[in-house]
Order: sequence, then structure tokens, then C-alpha cells
Amino acid sequence: MNNIFLIFTRDFDQWEQELISNILVKELPSLWGKGITNQLVRFTGRTSEWYRFEDDMAAFKQYMAAKPLDSDIFSEKTQEEFRQDVKHLRELFTREPSEIETPTAHLAAVTEGFNRMYRLYPLALFLPGPWRDAFLAAHAHEIEQAQAVIERLVKSRHESEGLVKETGLYLRRWLEPLLEKNNYPPQYVRLLSVAEVRQFIEKGTLPARMELEERAQGYVYFQGKITPTQDFPGFLQAHQLKQTTVNETGTGMLKGTVACKGGKIKGKVHIIMNTYEVSRFKPQSILVTPMTSPEYLPAMKTAIAIITDEGGLTCHAAITARELGVPCIIGTKTASKWLKDGDQVEVDARKGTIRKTA
Repeated sequence: MNNIFLIFTRDFDQWEQELISNILVKELPSLWGKGITNQLVRFTGRTSEWYRFEDDMAAFKQYMAAKPLDSDIFSEKTQEEFRQDVKHLRELFTREPSEIETPTAHLAAVTEGFNRMYRLYPLALFLPGPWRDAFLAAHAHEIEQAQAVIERLVKSRHESEGLVKETGLYLRRWLEPLLEKNNYPPQYVRLLSVAEVRQFIEKGTLPARMELEERAQGYVYFQGKITPTQDFPGFLQAHQLKQTTVNETGTGMLKGTVACKGGKIKGKVHIIMNTYEVSRFKPQSILVTPMTSPEYLPAMKTAIAIITDEGGLTCHAAITARELGVPCIIGTKTASKWLKDGDQVEVDARKGTIRKTA
């Protein structure tokens, strides 16, 4: 029985998930010397949960933290090439989908641009972030050089911030009107595989509506295959997998990091799991979500408090909450699962706690 654990929840589409999985598993070993041997993504019907194998991820972290500082992937030359790839990809997004004369070629350019960028994106994401301490500890005898590498990666991280989401939103803006013309719900764009997106652009053909309706209820993407299912425990058992969990709610209270201070706020919870749900947010509610992005701003402006599962003090939710003056608690890990729509809660934006009151 192999143990898997949830690393994050994202409002990503199948197209992005498939490309990312392919890069992590197949391309990183040749570029970095080691990659991730496998991963699992569960689409819940509202959002996607990303899982890693425990032993696999621990080995990858250890390998990357100890990687020699003179490795080519850490060089200023490589990082500058990465930042140029980021710039090039964003330039592709300036093309209005309705004005694209060669859709197949443009899709190929976007796909290759994303692939080229993402080969180094996890490097900019993990080492300056959750693996920073391990990296600096592994290079304590050459700390100045290690810190210089971190500074380089932080620059790359800042310049590529939000790019994965931007790519998905661009594909949505392109494909949603085409889906509507074919009498499919526009949000079905997030269910399409890489091959299905390409076939849709090239030939205008789509999977059977019934097939996408089944996926829309929930599916698992594992070992290159989409398996529609709402029975996640059953899927794990059938594949000899076990999810490791941490009980965050045994005391009846959840704790996170205060990103924007305030007093005690009482109100009803409204859970928003993806950008399609933002327009339905009920003003003067407490916004609960895995994480926010710029598309969440209309809901954030009318929320009386904000709670997220993920994020640090420089994440989008934290920065935006401080700008708006909205009490905000981040990094609770499980708020969007522990709470339900309509729950009455008390948010203590001084201590960083959330407590159900009814």
C-alpha cells in the first residue's frame, strides 16, 4: 500500500494538469537529474486536488536541496532564459482568440511555450518557498553562494507569479465561446484533455456530451488516464493507495496565520472553490476558499472576512486583504473541507482562529 498526501488544491484545468504531470514525470529527470515518478490529481466536481507519493516527494526534496550550487539550472544564464520564456508566453496571451488566423499553430505555440516555461517553474516555486530552509541547511558551508542562488530564483518566481493560472484562463477565454456554439456548458473546458483540446481546435470535434457530464461529477487523473468516479476512497483502494491525513479539527477550532488583523468577526461562511463560482458569492459573508487569484477580487471586496487553506504572507489573499482592510486568515490547510456553506463561525483575526458557533 503506497501512501499519498494532498499537497495543494487548485482551480486548474485538465489541459494544464496533464502537461504539468508529463513535465514532472518525463522531462525533469533529463533536465534536473531527477523528477517525480508519479502523481495523482482528483477533480472533485468543483476543483482539483493534487496528491504526491510520500516517499517520492521526500526523495525529490532531498535531492534538490543538496544539488550543487554550480548546477546549470541555478545559473543566471538559465534563469534569464526562463524569464524570457515567461515573457514570450505572456506575449502569446495578447492575441485575441477571435482574431487568430491559424488556431492550430497558435495552440502549438502556447503548448510549447507552457512546456518550456514549466520545466524550470517548480525550481522557482519550491526552493525559494517550502524547501528554502532545507536548501540553505544543505549548503551551510557555502551560505553566501546559496543565498545568491535563492535571490536568483526569487526573481524568477516573482516574474512568473500566477502564470499557470493565466495560461488556463487564456485557454478558457479561447475555448468557452466555441463550446457554447456547440451547445456544451462553457465550464466543460476544464474537463478536456490535451489531445481533446487539440482535436477541438483542429477539427471542431468534442467527446460525447455524456462522457463530459460524467467527468463533471468528478474524476481522477492517474498514470495518464482520466477515470470518472465519485468514489475516491474506492479508487484508492483499487490502486493500492492510502491517503495520509492530519486531523485539524479535533478541538472544534481551526488555526491559521493572520494576514490582515481585525477583531472578532461573526458571520455565515460562503465557500468558493473556483473562478466560475465567484459571481455567486453572497456579499457580507465570510469568504472561504483554497486560495485566491485576481479573479476573486469582486468577492473579496464584499466579504467581511477571508479564510484560505493555503498561502503565506506574500500570497494573493494576504496582499489583497491588507489592501482592502479585510480581516484575513491564511494557511488553515483544511478550512474549505471542514466548513460548509452557511456555517455560522467566529473568526478571531488577532489570534488566527476559526470557531463554529452553530
